Amino acid sequence: MKSDSETTTGARARIIEAACSHIARNGLEGAKIRDIARDAEVSTALVHYHFATKADLLDAALVHAYDRAGVLRLSGTPGSRAGLTERLADLITYSLPADTGLREEWLLWMELWLHAVRDPSLRSTVESLYGKLREEFTAVVADGVRTGEFACPDPDATVTRILALLDGFGLQAMLLGTTEALTASQLAVGELIGRELGLTAPLPFRPPAGQQQ
Repeated sequence: MKSDSETTTGARARIIEAACSHIARNGLEGAKIRDIARDAEVSTALVHYHFATKADLLDAALVHAYDRAGVLRLSGTPGSRAGLTERLADLITYSLPADTGLREEWLLWMELWLHAVRDPSLRSTVESLYGKLREEFTAVVADGVRTGEFACPDPDATVTRILALLDGFGLQAMLLGTTEALTASQLAVGELIGRELGLTAPLPFRPPAGQQQ
């Protein structure tokens, strides 16, 4: 028999999972607590018990979506690739809206950008998630500099530019909503970053399994 704490933890996880879908599909204002509660198979009172505001739900949903997508970014699923240029290519691919799950994460990011501008309580989430993403890219770039695979005088500045490129080109791919736009964004980021890192060959991109637009 499950303990009360296990039951509560499971309910909270279901609420967050349902919130991811509803906020991504309808936006923060359009997401209804009663619909989230229904899909999570809990009462609306329990949703309010765990999350005082919709902003709190957005915060938790985005952290959950980021961690879910992070498995792809860090593992290079399916099948890990050990080379640094391959790892960098995979990080770029899985930081763009490359499949249905990543597109949902991007929709949540877009909601966060919109609301964090006006709601200071969300800015710590922005800083935390960008910090995690920065750590992922910095680890690969720094390893490449140490091994001589990358030529980069200022890895921190390079990673800052990588994140800005991913935001800009990823948003463009989301707005256009086509496979061609996604591929163009991926190649553009790869070309610019490869040039900055002194690479003589294009980054070895591969499409994620089950890519959907």
